[in-house]
Amino acid sequence: MKEIERCDTHEVDYRGQCPICRHPEILATLYQRYEAAKKGIYRQPEPTFRTRIPWTPALGRRLRQIRERQGWTRHAFVREKKIANGTLFAAESGQSTFVLAGTLEKIAAALGVDVAALT
Repeated sequence: MKEIERCDTHEVDYRGQCPICRHPEILATLYQRYEAAKKGIYRQPEPTFRTRIPWTPALGRRLRQIRERQGWTRHAFVREKKIANGTLFAAESGQSTFVLAGTLEKIAAALGVDVAALT
């Protein structure tokens, strides 16, 4: 096993070769983000798929109405559209207090409606 060495340029302990010297684009990208964040230009992008959307029984009833109006039973819908049965049941019955944005987008796309029609 190689000994731990120290890169005086980047003040990093490493074995073999300094990872920042080996991949200088990492440091450049991090530095650019740091400088932009100081100026208020760069913000970490908010994850849209994992964003929680508050869910109420009224929204669940709306989801069920749209699904049934299109002639889908819950079992056929989850099997055909590959949506978890538990997720759909929790959303429709009001047992869920929130739904992930990505899940809501997937359900809306499966129903062929806009997300705004569900909320």
